Amino acid sequence: MSPDANVLIILAACMLAILSMATRWDQAFPRLAQPLRTSPLDRHPHVLTPLGHNGAPNPMAAECFGDYGAALARQRQLARQGQAAVVAHRDSGEVRVDYATLLGPFGRITF
Repeated sequence: MSPDANVLIILAACMLAILSMATRWDQAFPRLAQPLRTSPLDRHPHVLTPLGHNGAPNPMAAECFGDYGAALARQRQLARQGQAAVVAHRDSGEVRVDYATLLGPFGRITF
């Protein structure tokens, strides 16, 4: 075998290894069942306000939930349907940001 053929075989093997790693990269790290950071506000009531087509909140369609987990589940359900929403603490008005939805399945920011 010529040296050129050996180089091609090694390059093909390297490319195959890189391709197999890239296709399974999102499965290499397990997802956490519980969020890393929790807030004392998580157990308080939260309000979910859908956003209109122009990005402005629509307070007439607001929904109130008993805790942040329920509001977050509804926000993600609406996101799967293509509708954006904002979750805020009912009493303080603090807006809660769901970074997992923003980052998407591969850790990249998506809109």
